[in-house]
Amino acid sequence: MLATQEWKGFAGFAPSLGYPAGLTLFQQGAHLHEIYFINRGLIKLLHLDAEGRELIVNLRYPGCLLGAASVLLLRPCPVTAVTVTPCSLQRVSAADFRQHLTVDPKLGWYLHQMQSWEIYEQTARLAQMGDRVVRHRLEEVLWQMLSVLAPDPSPAGVKVQLPLKDKEIAQLISATPEHVSRLFKQLHEAGLVRRAKGWTIIPDPRRLWHADTPERNYAYLDQN
Repeated sequence: MLATQEWKGFAGFAPSLGYPAGLTLFQQGAHLHEIYFINRGLIKLLHLDAEGRELIVNLRYPGCLLGAASVLLLRPCPVTAVTVTPCSLQRVSAADFRQHLTVDPKLGWYLHQMQSWEIYEQTARLAQMGDRVVRHRLEEVLWQMLSVLAPDPSPAGVKVQLPLKDKEIAQLISATPEHVSRLFKQLHEAGLVRRAKGWTIIPDPRRLWHADTPERNYAYLDQN
């Protein structure tokens, strides 16, 4: 992710610890007393609406900070954060984080870049929804998950078990589960994706549609 070197200068204040999949890091509405930096793994952000429906609103990847905005604004967190895969995270107290921001310009620059990236990504996501390119959004989500699940893919392709159900993927791309099923069929017919016995096989991840985001591109893209 962007500016990880700046974060590494601060990382000595907190060890990187392992967290299992399915663990709730913090709840919607909570006043946070710590922030998390993602070294490895995938985290989903959930929001419970007024009618009691829980929806996935976004995913967070290595290089992201969790909870920084709520900690700095002293506002309750608008989402619940749950680990999707086993994760390696650094947990830093809100007090330490705020203190070091006041004296460490590199950390401040990292946070500025990180929050700018999140705004950029959210705006791009809304623009995609306006264009109604639902299949592109599905391919982008698959691309993003593969960047975490299979960062060094084999030339023969990638075989993974996706950590999100079709219903959750549907929420991310603003579609119905039935439409997601139809889209996977389209991807199968195009030779982009196969699904068998709980596995998802992607012969060539480079063929999936994805935004031009260098920090998530596979290393081998520059080799061909």
